Amino acid sequence: AARRAAEATSPAEASPEAATAAPEEPATFVEPEGWRDAVQTTFTTATDGGKRIYWINEQSREEIFVGPLRPGADVRFNSYPGHEFHIYAGGEHLKTITIPLGLASAVFCA
Repeated sequence: AARRAAEATSPAEASPEAATAAPEEPATFVEPEGWRDAVQTTFTTATDGGKRIYWINEQSREEIFVGPLRPGADVRFNSYPGHEFHIYAGGEHLKTITIPLGLASAVFCA
């Protein structure tokens, strides 16, 4: 509908049928089942070293600090499939973790 309206150069050129026709329905996208079901996520470590967890914003790719990761002090929160996390120790990027599809809970060791 938007394209047809853009092709007409004036309201007089648009057909009455186009003006009264129902707008087109937006496309329907079907996500895989479970795609946005929360995943109980746990990060754990057995070694010290000043580890930190960052969530990666899907749109901006900005790293958002989640918290420190210390031995014996698991970090637990709900996340979603496709969410990406970076683990750092000092200034070094140790690993990237992506929450997989189809899990109710997940434990990641850093």
